[in-house]
Amino acid sequence: MNQKRALKYKRLVDEEVDIDATDQYELLANRYVLNGSILSILQTVIAFLVLLIFVVGHAEADAILFFLIPFFASAIFNTQFTLFNRRFDDRMPKIADKNYTEKRLEILDEGERHIELIALFKTYAINLSILILAIIFIGSYSIATGINQSFSLLLIIAIFIYNAFSYLLKRRRFY
Repeated sequence: MNQKRALKYKRLVDEEVDIDATDQYELLANRYVLNGSILSILQTVIAFLVLLIFVVGHAEADAILFFLIPFFASAIFNTQFTLFNRRFDDRMPKIADKNYTEKRLEILDEGERHIELIALFKTYAINLSILILAIIFIGSYSIATGINQSFSLLLIIAIFIYNAFSYLLKRRRFY
């Protein structure tokens, strides 16, 4: 539904000659695409919550099949949504393209690029803070309860290291 509306407004942008109407149609088209992104992420979150319910409920190993149903449904929708993005904007690079990020930024105008970069940087900074809190919490929980959480701790530390150093080393290339 969101995709049909997004394409409808995108088509109206191409046909419209009135600048104000064009801006309004473009805003609506992009809003519907963003709504699709939100739905895509929500489906993945639901699949993860189903997994959490199985873990908390100490489900049997064969119950993993029930987790896979919402996970695969989410994967199918996410794949379809990724293909839709290229249909919505044919300038959009393929995910497998070399220098995908650079190509993605090139298609944005200056204002869109500014919004994108601010959102990404804020997300990066908040993610690092959340990872630090998760490391402290899991480490404290492990020590306080005596329940070994070393695998989870190691995994989150690895994600923290990747996020922090990947960003810094990529920036360092340009200075």
